[in-house]
Amino acid sequence: MRWTLSIVALAAFAVGCDDDPDPVVDAAIDAAADLGPDMAPGPDMAPGPDMAPGPDMAPGPDMAPGPDIGADAAPDAMPDAAPDAMPDGMTAVDAAPDAMPDLGPDAMPDMAPAACDHPRSECAVDADCPGGRCGAVPDVLGAPCYCIGPRPQPNRAFCQGGGGGPFESECCEDADCPAAADGVTLCQQSVYGAQNEYCGGAAPPEENRCRTDECLDQTDCGPDTVCVPAGVFGFVLNACRPADCLLDADCDLRAGGECRPYFTRCATARFGCSYADDPCRTDADCPRGRFGDQMRCVPGPEGTVCQEFLPAP
Repeated sequence: MRWTLSIVALAAFAVGCDDDPDPVVDAAIDAAADLGPDMAPGPDMAPGPDMAPGPDMAPGPDMAPGPDIGADAAPDAMPDAAPDAMPDGMTAVDAAPDAMPDLGPDAMPDMAPAACDHPRSECAVDADCPGGRCGAVPDVLGAPCYCIGPRPQPNRAFCQGGGGGPFESECCEDADCPAAADGVTLCQQSVYGAQNEYCGGAAPPEENRCRTDECLDQTDCGPDTVCVPAGVFGFVLNACRPADCLLDADCDLRAGGECRPYFTRCATARFGCSYADDPCRTDADCPRGRFGDQMRCVPGPEGTVCQEFLPAP
């Protein structure tokens, strides 16, 4: 705009000084006209009496023009907004505390997914499990949670200290067993399993053996198996057990698929799929069998069925 006014003023001056403007002046006037109607000064831009500076508009000491900090100003002309420009001891946060969000722990949203929010979970936090902890079984995000621990006491044959007894026992108590490099070693009667089960047959020998956890976590087990921790489903030792599924989403043959634990002693010992049209989800859904014993809900390749097991002799 300043250049436009200068060109126009130059042209007017030249016209006033000479009735016959020369070609230079004509070129200046044409250049001003080429800037377009929006850029050419109109009658509203001519200074009138209302625009004459009065005494109140005279610049005083506080109104003296400073460096140009407009959009066209060079970066070096901008005021220094670096932290060093703040008064001593003050930071940008101190300068506008009300504008900063509250970053305290109570104000932060809980972004971690809830580990025990499955509708079939038996616990939500460790406080729900006196003497144990609340954890997902299988140990995958999205699986139901159960109280894990404390470990049940293993079944032991009676023996005197030092290993004496009707049969030569390897141990009489856990302290007689060497410490395991990984996991826990305990003293248990022979033939009994990790679930502290004895499933019939000849009477178990009256002797004890030292036994150690089979796994510490999922990586210690093979494909299609899971590490079942001691202290849940009656297990006295961590053990690798078969799994047809890990999550409900794995059970997709029919509607209502659920991945459930089936660990009835001497009947089933695996994770399997159950569907809405199956005759059972749990043992409680099954009738009694011919011998009066509760039939067991057993997982198979197509779902779950009620099955009768002969009582142990």
